[in-house]
Amino acid sequence: MNQPSAVFRDFVARLISAEGADVELIEPCALEFIAPPALQQSLRVPEFGRLGFGPDTPLDSERVSFESDWIQRLGDVLGDRGRTSCRVLQAELPPLAHPERVLQHGLVLQNAVNQFVSATASWTSYLVCSFRFEAFSDEKRDGIVKMAINLGTSSPVEESIAAFEAALAAEDNMSRDRTRQRPALLESWSQGRLDRLFRAALPGRIRRHLSQFLTGLERRLDRDSARLFDYYDGLRKESSKKTRKQQSGQDVETRAALEQSRIAAIDREYNAKVQDLEQKYALKIDIQPSQTLAVTMPVRRFELIVKRRKKERRLLLDWNPLMRKLERPMCEYTYEDASSYVVCDDALHIISPESHSACKACGRAYCRACHRSRCPRCR
Repeated sequence: MNQPSAVFRDFVARLISAEGADVELIEPCALEFIAPPALQQSLRVPEFGRLGFGPDTPLDSERVSFESDWIQRLGDVLGDRGRTSCRVLQAELPPLAHPERVLQHGLVLQNAVNQFVSATASWTSYLVCSFRFEAFSDEKRDGIVKMAINLGTSSPVEESIAAFEAALAAEDNMSRDRTRQRPALLESWSQGRLDRLFRAALPGRIRRHLSQFLTGLERRLDRDSARLFDYYDGLRKESSKKTRKQQSGQDVETRAALEQSRIAAIDREYNAKVQDLEQKYALKIDIQPSQTLAVTMPVRRFELIVKRRKKERRLLLDWNPLMRKLERPMCEYTYEDASSYVVCDDALHIISPESHSACKACGRAYCRACHRSRCPRCR
């Protein structure tokens, strides 16, 4: 049994056990259960049964997969439980002997300098949000994408999600003392501010998750478009030949008008087929929030001044004790982190080099965070 199937089976076993069922795991990829009446009704199962997970399910077992209606059944049992969680992580915060060196290696500015101010012990809260998406076109794809942000500095920290989960799981094994209090930093972020962040940041993350699917979609669209063009281009050429052959005795104007009429009819049919093709391969993505985890933990907070020419701005970054590294700032155009950054001249936006690349029309580099719609010179 592969790892995802094992995790799914163990989750289902824990869930129905918590609802009063007797469960026995059967290797390699199944479980047997005895369900109480309430669980029988919620899951729409008999009192006794066997569930199979993964591609190879045992005989006399009902297959449970992400593509089946079992996701809805399990969701009905869960209700709102597991949707949100607020935790405090007691991570050890070691002292940093050379914070200036940490800053030098952790933040790379291509066209600006930074001035170290301080590095002090502090607390911050991380918001880890899971979103379920469904992409519809000629085929369907779905999945889950996670986004994590440091609410104190706005740094994106997706690479820390696995470390958060491992640390919280380790604490669970040692203590069942959990906090459910919403962190104060979360209260400082309005729902509108969070919504704007998610609307701007999620499309790029989902496109990256669907990269292979989108590549296949574009390939199929190009293939069908080429076939459609070749077919109707052949009809145009054949119509012209027939018109010249059958109307050879008529005057030139009549022959030209007849040929134009036939070609116009072919073009109308071709354009209608192109629209049908565009509708067939049109992509619609539905995004729904799934889970939210707020983690409050100690960090080492760096304060620095970013200087570009005669302007400067204050910047806060956190050193995460779980990752043992300085978190990178969020690109103010793509809302993701980057290996290096460029600072724009006008508003001192900190952006990735790709977000300050040259305009394809005029060749002038400009800040996409300042001018999101188009190049200011070409406007």
